[in-house]
Amino acid sequence: LLRDRRGSVMQLFAFALLPVMAASGLAVDGTRLFLVRDSVQRAVDAAGLAAGHTLLVDEMESDARSFFDANFTNIQNVATLTDFTMVTNSDNSIIDVSATVSVNTTFMRLFGFNEVTFTRTAQITRETRGMELALVMDNTGSMRSGGKMSAAITAAHNLINAVFGDNDVNPNLWVSLVPYTATVNIGTQHSEW
Repeated sequence: LLRDRRGSVMQLFAFALLPVMAASGLAVDGTRLFLVRDSVQRAVDAAGLAAGHTLLVDEMESDARSFFDANFTNIQNVATLTDFTMVTNSDNSIIDVSATVSVNTTFMRLFGFNEVTFTRTAQITRETRGMELALVMDNTGSMRSGGKMSAAITAAHNLINAVFGDNDVNPNLWVSLVPYTATVNIGTQHSEW
């Protein structure tokens, strides 16, 4: 009986079955995790860039979340979003976006790993490179009737407030006002212009 070799492959197979199952599970679940991490990172990056391009500070977080959700939809059936945060510094020049995601495992459950949770982050630095804004305001007689002039002044104020935000001064922004009636009025002291 000790010299009989029939069925010896079955013993080797039984010993190798557990490591082969673990390796297969790691390959399947690991590939899924890699794809989910990549998709979440792209969604977080898109959210940060959207927040960085938002003109109004009050809309930064909602824009970031909208872009994150739009990019996260392709993996919603695989991953579950557990936390999304956006934090800015005091002057809103640095934006930190992070998302925590939980992914249920398939094969790794056999070894006690029911889910894997990870966090992806992105940091965006907002920078105003400079802008020259020229407001050409019509102050002809037709603008003086029906509240048109006050509406134009209100619109100009709103534009300046949107561009400057909470700052009174920005060294990279220049604003000029050019009033005109029949011709551009640059003032009599600037006739050489």
